[in-house]
Amino acid sequence: MASWGSYVFELCRINANQGLTAEMDWNYTS
Repeated sequence: MASWGSYVFELCRINANQGLTAEMDWNYTS
């Protein structure tokens, strides 16, 4: 169960990082 929780947390963290990166790219290009 702990490993499953870590996997979900890591997935959310990666998605959050990609979202921030996309938002920054959008701000720079527009």
